Amino acid sequence: MLTVGSKLLTHRLLIKCAATLNLDHPYIIPIEEEDLIRVSGEIADGVIDGVLKRSQSTWSYHLITKHTQDARKEIATALEEQRDWKSPGHPFVEPQWFLQPYLPALMYLGEL
Repeated sequence: MLTVGSKLLTHRLLIKCAATLNLDHPYIIPIEEEDLIRVSGEIADGVIDGVLKRSQSTWSYHLITKHTQDARKEIATALEEQRDWKSPGHPFVEPQWFLQPYLPALMYLGEL
């Protein structure tokens, strides 16, 4: 989970690599826990053309797109499941949620 959860670090590295080559890489925006329900709803309602993802996740779990059936419920469930991660001494790092642009071609690549 710790290795797979390095999505944010990987994005930051790719952004720097692209910039040194004068290329663009889609930016990501960290989303605070208190904004997750609203942002997931806006994705589901078509207000935001983006993908909401969680670090420390794999196999396309914790992935909200315009195709997610009940985005608000998915987020509420995920937040409830990770509630224990805040306890002192818990072995997992608390995850970070982030928003990235919706790129149709990437839907076929998934975590790759």
